[in-house]
Amino acid sequence: MSCAEFRHSDPVSPYRESPTPAEESPRAPGEEWVLAVVLAVIGGARVIIALASHEDFAADVTIAALVGAIGCLLLAKLIRKRS
Repeated sequence: MSCAEFRHSDPVSPYRESPTPAEESPRAPGEEWVLAVVLAVIGGARVIIALASHEDFAADVTIAALVGAIGCLLLAKLIRKRS
């Protein structure tokens, strides 16, 4: 059978079963929780240090704020998924 004759819409052979979608676990893996906490803590710590020392918000503090916000959003998503 050439590539031109092969069609993805052909039915599955009677000797094979159709693939079933994998069941998703309701709980997030531990790595996602660790990543979210690390992002939130590292980003938040840099922003707090900048605020405490009355620093100007330069690029590094802005990037840290974005990283902290991403960590917080990921934590919120994981908490909502867990409930």
